[in-house]
Amino acid sequence: MLPRFLLIVGFFGSAISGDENPPQLEVLYYSSDPDLVWPPVGVDKDTPSSAWPGHGKQLATRHPRRHVHAAYNKGFPGPEDFYQNFVLPRQPVVFKGGIDHEVLEQLKSEKWGKTGRAALSFIEVANFLSPKKQLMSGREFVRGRVKNQWYSRGHLHKNFKDIFPLPKCLKCSYLADILFDTRHVLFGFAFPLPVKQDKFHQLTCLVEGSKEILLVDNKEFPEGEDLLEIEDPPYGKVSMLNSFNTDFGVYPALKKISKFDISLLGPGDCLYIPAGWISQTNVLSTDNSLEIRWKDEAWTPDSDCSKGPKQTLSELSFPGESYIGTDHTRDRPRKLMIRAASLIEMVVDGHLDIFGFITAIAKDQTLMPDLIAWTEECSERAAEFFNVLDMNKDGVIDNEDVDGVTGDNVEEVLGLVEDRLSDLDDIIIDQRVDYSLNHANKPTVKEREKQVQDAIAKVKKDMEDKMENAGDKIEDDESVESKAKEEL
Repeated sequence: MLPRFLLIVGFFGSAISGDENPPQLEVLYYSSDPDLVWPPVGVDKDTPSSAWPGHGKQLATRHPRRHVHAAYNKGFPGPEDFYQNFVLPRQPVVFKGGIDHEVLEQLKSEKWGKTGRAALSFIEVANFLSPKKQLMSGREFVRGRVKNQWYSRGHLHKNFKDIFPLPKCLKCSYLADILFDTRHVLFGFAFPLPVKQDKFHQLTCLVEGSKEILLVDNKEFPEGEDLLEIEDPPYGKVSMLNSFNTDFGVYPALKKISKFDISLLGPGDCLYIPAGWISQTNVLSTDNSLEIRWKDEAWTPDSDCSKGPKQTLSELSFPGESYIGTDHTRDRPRKLMIRAASLIEMVVDGHLDIFGFITAIAKDQTLMPDLIAWTEECSERAAEFFNVLDMNKDGVIDNEDVDGVTGDNVEEVLGLVEDRLSDLDDIIIDQRVDYSLNHANKPTVKEREKQVQDAIAKVKKDMEDKMENAGDKIEDDESVESKAKEEL
């Protein structure tokens, strides 16, 4: 069953997509004025709801709006600074350029369309015309669906958790025990998301696109909770309020909220939203963002808790998504995924026959690290590997074979890849031992290249011989058949 938040997203989306002239989102950030009088002059409790400024308009269009403070122009503060200045006082804050440029590049949707990681990462997606989720590779989603009213809003896939480092402001061992979950949001179009309240603290970071987020402090304006009529476990509550066309009659609490906080995020920016605050997000162009949530519990940091090496999200546990973190040195599935992804990236928007495949893997240090020499056994194992990857058996590995990996068979395919990689690893280990015991000189780069070319020439000759033998057999069969007819 879909979370209630996504059901409401689908409800709003189907209504908007069916409108011949859908309303356009207005950017409110730049016209914000925190000093506007509210309620406006000439309006009181006896004024009809339809006469209140902002009724029938986009949410908070006529309300006083205060910019969320941007505390840093690059990166994150340390955990003590973050906790004392923002978490304890429950104060939202924007960290401009919080995400490192290199991380941004790896998580961009354009990159996803070309990576083996995305081809092996199956995510749940939905569209506005059907509330039912579908399982689809991240590669397929960003290449053909993300801009056509399809969207994804699930946990950050395990294959990408090792790319995203734990932000510096959260680098505290005390916090690790209260982390809850991650989320990866992908919208390829402008869209208003529902009003919601999250009982968890949240750090949301935008990878690409732009979005505007309205916030209401539930402690300062407890009336804001009257907007939320639907439970959305385990996160909190959501509202059916149409933020495109706010109805002050249906939601009279809007009259009592005298100030909204507002932030405008661009690529690399991160926003901290305290637990309990009410939010409403407008996707202004596209939205490719990551979120980290943690429980509303004390984790008072000190100089000891931030000691230790940097960690990525893959090394931390998130009980809200049943994910158990693993140290990179012991993460066997991760190592397999990286090597399998390297194979897929060889054929992105291209193709490889058996000869090109041998040439490619012989050079690839991810697939065959520290290979000393290319031997006939290497060629035999490579041919077996090629047959595994040539899923449609047309003699080449290309995008059709990549698309043949589905959510149903991905684990089986990875198992076959692991077996073939183990064969190659065994060859590498044996070569290391042999060369060490015999004190032999390792081939130079040019000598190894010649070994590969000789191996390819041999494979070609073997294939030609097989074809010639097959032709001779056909001729022999035809001769036998002709003699039989003559005798008959």
